[in-house]
Amino acid sequence: MDQEIIIGSGLRWLTTQAGVPGPQCEIYQLNKELDRIRIDASRFCRSHGVNVEESTERQGFNAGFFDEGDWLSWEVDVEVGGTYIASYRIASVDGGAFELATESQLLSTVKSLPKTDGWQSWVTIQERVEIAAGTKALIVSVKSGGWNLAWIELKRSSNLSLRAQPTGYVRAAGKHLVDPNGRPLHFRGMGIGNWMLQEPYMMLAEPAVAQWQMFEQVANLIGEENLATYRKAWLDNFFTLEDVQAIKQAGFNSIRIPLHYNLFTLPIEKELIVGKDTWIQDGFDRLDQVIKWCTAEKIYVIPVLHAAPGGQGTDSKISDYDSSKPSLWEDKENVRKAIALWQRVAERYANATWVAGYDLLNEPNWQFETANTLSTSTTFKFLNVPTWDFHKSTNTNGCTDIYNLPLRSFYEQAIAAIRKVDQNHAIFIEGNCWGNNHNGLWPLEDDNAVLSFHRYWVDNTLESVQEYIDLRDEYNIPLWMGESGENDNNWYKSAVELLEVNQIPWHWWTIKKLQSTSSSFSIYPPSGYQTLLHHWKNSNSTKPDPAFSFQVMLQVAEATRIRNAFPNHHTMKSLTGRSTNCTSSASIAVKSRTRIEAEDACSVSNATNEITEDIGGGLNVFWLEPSGWLAYKINVATAGTYQARYRVSSLGGGGIFQVELNLVNGTKAGKTQNPPVTGGWQNFTTIEETIKLPQGEYELVIRALAGGWNLNWVELAPVI
Repeated sequence: MDQEIIIGSGLRWLTTQAGVPGPQCEIYQLNKELDRIRIDASRFCRSHGVNVEESTERQGFNAGFFDEGDWLSWEVDVEVGGTYIASYRIASVDGGAFELATESQLLSTVKSLPKTDGWQSWVTIQERVEIAAGTKALIVSVKSGGWNLAWIELKRSSNLSLRAQPTGYVRAAGKHLVDPNGRPLHFRGMGIGNWMLQEPYMMLAEPAVAQWQMFEQVANLIGEENLATYRKAWLDNFFTLEDVQAIKQAGFNSIRIPLHYNLFTLPIEKELIVGKDTWIQDGFDRLDQVIKWCTAEKIYVIPVLHAAPGGQGTDSKISDYDSSKPSLWEDKENVRKAIALWQRVAERYANATWVAGYDLLNEPNWQFETANTLSTSTTFKFLNVPTWDFHKSTNTNGCTDIYNLPLRSFYEQAIAAIRKVDQNHAIFIEGNCWGNNHNGLWPLEDDNAVLSFHRYWVDNTLESVQEYIDLRDEYNIPLWMGESGENDNNWYKSAVELLEVNQIPWHWWTIKKLQSTSSSFSIYPPSGYQTLLHHWKNSNSTKPDPAFSFQVMLQVAEATRIRNAFPNHHTMKSLTGRSTNCTSSASIAVKSRTRIEAEDACSVSNATNEITEDIGGGLNVFWLEPSGWLAYKINVATAGTYQARYRVSSLGGGGIFQVELNLVNGTKAGKTQNPPVTGGWQNFTTIEETIKLPQGEYELVIRALAGGWNLNWVELAPVI
């Protein structure tokens, strides 16, 4: 008499004479030596309502003709129970659903299969399952038909940990990143945006939206040869040892270096031989130098492929995508070249202990799926997946994709290539949709992988990071918030608190931009740059002189040096609690007449910077709210009476402030000041008073007792 067992969510299987015997019944062995088995779906032991047909998959057979209620089973002998990665090779016209179980345990429920748009158009989907030790039937119960099954592969996830864990390197250890000594590592890092890839919005260079477009604008003014000279000057000046030192001094412990592939290898259309790579030494030399600097300063480096061959998304400002050429996802040579570049980088830095790992692809944003439907076209065949229907007019940047199969395949191939030459370094994985859609990407067959996501313009609530925390818990992997910024300082401080409370390491974006208060440093280009910007925005305007334009662009490159940039101390303070002028060695010496720029405060409360129109340019502090303050570390050479001059503006008046000296007992140095009505926020005037300053090093504090005024600078001069 048949015995009926009910398990899981209604799966029914007859254990004795149920169903029809399959073509061949064998026991699949999963033992300590053999950690992976592939089960041929057509070689089932028993089944109900299932047929076998010839298949294009490996020129074999597949099981199919599934309807709801059908099932098929195989015998497996599991010597080592634990976590397994289950891979299913499926083809579907109508989607489908199934449950995977043993006689006594429901292992998983796959509620929605992708439509591959063909009975022989195959894809692989994966999930993680827990399987107990012992000999048992492995059963697939069809909950919704319309699909075929070629094979199931089980791979013991725990076996990945049997690989010798690297020592002396940053690595993933369960849910945490650890340092070379195995201690938890909390990244507080800075991204070096706009160096190897110039983003036009950071250069104010509208209407260009990609680097290649901006370079066309520049070359139209100064010529291709001078463009190359400017480009070299930019790369030489923008990021130097001084930048590394300033980043470290501000309290950051790691640096994320965005790479543009075209500094390391030629684009595919310029290669003389298909499948061969021409390597450019300059890019590798520059990355070598950064790693040497960071090693000397003991600060970690994470290279990231920011602009992949062809571009990894339609957001061209971050990937240098040119829609007239095939993207990363539209030409197998772009994929091959990107993976070859990563293998070459990994081989070069395999033993570099201050390289924390490799961020494989910055912010992919490409729609692989339309209505969850796969196309029969062959665009993605080289990624071992059929193409997803793609329409540029309806691109959602991959934010709604459920499977992300081409992206997953790229990561799998890149990881395999890297592991051939580098077993030491962590690998950081970003999702689709600008890094945030991780559907279908996990688990990966690597035990030194980290889930990376980005944060822009979202509320700083637990709900905003909960999905990533859930993935961390489900897959036992570390998290890394690899990029955030482009906001105000209050948001920055709140975001850092949220991330650190939830033990999520982070990196910020970015170190410096033109005329910006949201970056750590602000670059102020020469006045002639406005002439070039005006021409680019107004194509019918008179074309500037080529010699003048070339000189301006070289001055722009020189202005990027850290010594010429304005430090946004309040921004750095909001991130790390420190800034570059908060150490005793960086105190402001007051010997003779000394001007202190308002934005150079060591610490700030309730005040924000903005670009000033006052004489000299730069920044001013605006709208000092009641109880706000600015603190400056000063070192007064000689005690005495000093003239204090304040450069202020106020649209309507009403502001009040007072100068204090933060000594042991606290001292009020100046009288209460009322900035006069100047008729505009950028109409500045100078007011003054005399104050007593003792000798020594201490903080000078400007405290707002009422808001509604701006401060550009303070001058201190001994009264003779």
